[in-house]
Amino acid sequence: GHNLGVGEDMEFIRRALHYGERLLFVPRVLQYHQVHGARLTLPYLVKKAYLRSKVACELNEGPSVQRIGTVPLYLFGQAVDRFIKALFAVNKDARRYYLVKLAVTLGEMQGIRKSKNQNS
Repeated sequence: GHNLGVGEDMEFIRRALHYGERLLFVPRVLQYHQVHGARLTLPYLVKKAYLRSKVACELNEGPSVQRIGTVPLYLFGQAVDRFIKALFAVNKDARRYYLVKLAVTLGEMQGIRKSKNQNS
């Protein structure tokens, strides 16, 4: 689909568990997806990583930890660390990796902010 935010899997699982269904995890199962080349670009991967993390954090209440505002303090350190690693990466693969990981952290931060604001 075109919704990069996803989250429908987690929402489905929560509703199923709420109504007494049981889940079975089979790690040997492989699921293949046909992927368009445009979805392998760095901008797409960064955006998808950000939005997936944002939605996951909106759906999950994390443990009680030290926070700045609504965001856990450790996420600020993680974001700075990943930004610096991306900035000073010596090759493009490492830079790509850290940019995607930075997007994940920023998505988590935004998801937590949004979740806390909705619950206030």
